Amino acid sequence: MKKLNANPFLKLVIFYILGCLISLYTSFTTTNYFSFILIITCGSLIFINRKHLKNNSSIFSNIILFLTLITGFLLHKNYNELNYKSHFSNYKFEYFEAKIINEPVYKNDLILFHAEVDKIFRDKWISTNGKINFTIKKDTLSKLNLNYGSVILSSSTINNTTPPLNPGEFDFKFWLSTKNINHASFANESQIKTLTNFQGNYIQKLAYEIRKVNIEKYKLLIKNPEALSIASTLIFGYRAELSSETLEAFSLTGTIHALSVSGAHVAIIYVFLNYLFFFLNNNKTLKFFKFLIIIIILWFYVFITGFSPPALRSVIMISLLITADTFNNQYSSINIMAFSALILLLFNPFYISDVGFQLSYTAVLGLIILQPEIEKLIRIKSPFIKSIWALIAMSLAAQIGTLPLSLYYFHQFPVYFLIGNLFIALPINLIMGLGVVVLIPGFGFLGPVLDWCITFTYNGLIFISSLPFSSVQKIQIDIFQVLIIVLLISSITLSLKIKSSTFKISLITLFLILITYNAILKLSKKDTLLFYSLKQNIGIGIIQHNKLNLYTNLNSEDKIFKNAILPGITNLKIKEYRINNLELPKINTTHFHYLIANPIKKLLIIDNCVEKAPFLPKGYDYILFQGFNSLSNEQNLELILNNKFVLFARQPTHLNLHQLPEVLKNKTYLLYLNPSKAFKIE
Repeated sequence: MKKLNANPFLKLVIFYILGCLISLYTSFTTTNYFSFILIITCGSLIFINRKHLKNNSSIFSNIILFLTLITGFLLHKNYNELNYKSHFSNYKFEYFEAKIINEPVYKNDLILFHAEVDKIFRDKWISTNGKINFTIKKDTLSKLNLNYGSVILSSSTINNTTPPLNPGEFDFKFWLSTKNINHASFANESQIKTLTNFQGNYIQKLAYEIRKVNIEKYKLLIKNPEALSIASTLIFGYRAELSSETLEAFSLTGTIHALSVSGAHVAIIYVFLNYLFFFLNNNKTLKFFKFLIIIIILWFYVFITGFSPPALRSVIMISLLITADTFNNQYSSINIMAFSALILLLFNPFYISDVGFQLSYTAVLGLIILQPEIEKLIRIKSPFIKSIWALIAMSLAAQIGTLPLSLYYFHQFPVYFLIGNLFIALPINLIMGLGVVVLIPGFGFLGPVLDWCITFTYNGLIFISSLPFSSVQKIQIDIFQVLIIVLLISSITLSLKIKSSTFKISLITLFLILITYNAILKLSKKDTLLFYSLKQNIGIGIIQHNKLNLYTNLNSEDKIFKNAILPGITNLKIKEYRINNLELPKINTTHFHYLIANPIKKLLIIDNCVEKAPFLPKGYDYILFQGFNSLSNEQNLELILNNKFVLFARQPTHLNLHQLPEVLKNKTYLLYLNPSKAFKIE
């Protein structure tokens, strides 16, 4: 409580975040009248009772906190473009005009970008708003050149973004929604016409152009493609050309933060500049001049990264810390951190759902709270060993701070994160320094040195990631478990600060709660039959005792398998799985395919079934109509009567589900299988 009272912005940001979370998980939309009445009422009460409130500060502060919560709720709700009457989704239209709001990514024959729909046309032009995720397929001889601020005219269809189709699949719909994007459009180049006028921010355009020029310089200086992509990502935050192998190497070694222009990068530049201009610390005037130089250079760095959100977050936070350090010798780092978070959330309340935002601030919180306590655990006199221990403490603090969210989002723990972070500590500084220097005219000869440094670092991380037990995989935790882990970390931290039996009892209690909850989850698991949604492919899983028998025509190297099936193995906490190649022997060369999926449960897959079928199957536990079904209504009813579960991947030609006789409803289960989403039976 003392910590909260000493840090007023921490209290404000906590209540503001609570308001945002209430908005995120509630569907209440009539906020304008409600907000107006509530704020006017509270404001009137404060004004009427202002004399009394001066003498009772606790009531006044509680009202302020309540208003902060309401503000968070209202701003988050009103930030959602779907609540606007002018949103394009409220209209039917023939074609639309949109401007590109980020830097397009050219990938093979596709162009990917986000766009703002400014106008729609039906009988006349109507001004609208609303963002979409846009994909354009280029023609073979395409000369289409799109950039930030380009305006296009399109006749393509705009659809709702697709939710994940299978268990554990990446929720691209939710990820886009955190950017206020809820719709997507796919267009062929023939459906696109580029307009001549530029609509966008000229400063942002200049930033993208400078970054593009610098990356082109790297292409001339750095010959290794992998080193080139790492340099572009690490220094300028340009991740378009980064390979999955590189991402995996950094992820498995706990150094993935190095591939995002984050607080660490901005801090490296600040530390370097702080040492470089040490001679300006002699008096207040020179110190102020030093402050201006550093702030300008830091913001210019963010400018040339294209104002990427991680860099922007970091420079705001560090700018506030530098300002406090320059003008006020006594300041609270937690309070400064909370103030920067509040500024960003006021600007964009949807940051609350952004994984990068969450990890950035939990890492900083870990550094502020945990690093000093970890350093105190071992007393070291040697300056050299002490500096190494400080690096270890910093890495431990950041890792512990982000642990609950990292496990929740990424389902893995890098065992050798300490080795990885210590290994890259010096190279990252060299790479960032050289990466800037080689862009200066006359210093291009250092390009091969930069190339070697990056390649050496990358190969070192590959080696560390290939070590036995380099990471613990398939970790699946829910929100409740995240909260328990957060409470455990908090209790351990407090027990280091305050020697009290209360915290020991809390730790034991929390451990027991976590163990009991995990035991309940295991006991509540049921055997499951799972039908995957894989477009033209088949995937059927039988889950028994945390083991998966998978029947599919895909192999483990197929991209669809890795994206649609493999994440679910982690999500469902499968201990082991076996892939069975789905060879479908035919009962009849024209009509039936079958598969005995399990010794206990019999599953029949019917590929095509016409009205003059030679016979109808009986006694199956599950029948799946994968393809076309034109059996008569009487034959379909006979199937349902003689088998336990009947699932249709397509609506049968001759079966009226609403006219199913009551006697059949009582004897069997009729299920319509939606082919656009996985379906499971427990």
